[in-house]
Amino acid sequence: MLILTCYRGVLLANAPISARARGGVHLGTVEEGARRRNVLLSLIGMGQDYRHQGAVALMDAGVRIEARADTPQAAGELGEMILDLLQDWTGTMFNCAVQMTKHENSMSGYDDVRKVHTYTHEFTSFYRKVA
Repeated sequence: MLILTCYRGVLLANAPISARARGGVHLGTVEEGARRRNVLLSLIGMGQDYRHQGAVALMDAGVRIEARADTPQAAGELGEMILDLLQDWTGTMFNCAVQMTKHENSMSGYDDVRKVHTYTHEFTSFYRKVA
């Protein structure tokens, strides 16, 4: 969850994104009836820790970031802002030093059960915990 907390902080620190995501930036789940537009971050896979002649504490993880809105245009606008910010992003936030953010995939869709349009990005993140 460290990497999700890190990316949540990055998104909330970006004034244009936090202004558009009036419904918040959520980790793991979004409550039923939550205000839209909002963002959902989820972990889609933990990779490995990397070693080179001893532990280096570098890890990787698959991260899914979903822009959610009432219209496909609103989800797309927010989703593109997220991609522009996070593609190739490096930095440190909440004791998590991200060395690389690699964009893997994007998709748009509609969740018929929750009645929400989505614009989703998947990233591979390489990071380490710092003190």
